Amino acid sequence: MRALVCVAFLLLGTGSALAAPADPDRIRTESLVGVYQRTGSWPVKALALLSLGERWHPKGAENVTDALRSTDRRLQAYAIEALRVTPPEYLRVVLLPDLLATLIRMQMHERNARIRMHLVLMLARAFPRSGAASRHDWQRWWRANKKTYAPRPWKERPPPDTESKTVPATIVDLSLIH
Repeated sequence: MRALVCVAFLLLGTGSALAAPADPDRIRTESLVGVYQRTGSWPVKALALLSLGERWHPKGAENVTDALRSTDRRLQAYAIEALRVTPPEYLRVVLLPDLLATLIRMQMHERNARIRMHLVLMLARAFPRSGAASRHDWQRWWRANKKTYAPRPWKERPPPDTESKTVPATIVDLSLIH
């Protein structure tokens, strides 16, 4: 019996060693999605939104959409900031139809000119060839494109180069600290 258990562990260990490591951005996003959805505390939700960082998986779009639709203006501001710091090449990946529709609707009805400006600029960064310049242009653009719109596909990061012999510059040699 012990021999069977040992063989099972060896086989499982071998299989997992051969599997490609999961994308750290996807893992981080999934963890933050869980934190956001489990808490009722707006500061924790805000931290989860800000922690998405520059490259996050589309699974985070559900939380950003929820925050934008919230009646809590603080959460809306953090959701906008999470999108604002996302580079255009990743913004097109995470702007799922529901999130994009929410942004278009929000920029149409937003009374605060500064927030409205951020929303319009964010849409322009994501879709520079749209030709839309005003909030009404974005509404027309969305009506014309929503049936065929699809975000760019998520691409997993390639696995780290295990052949590399150099140590990343971000590693600190703790033995130098006394």
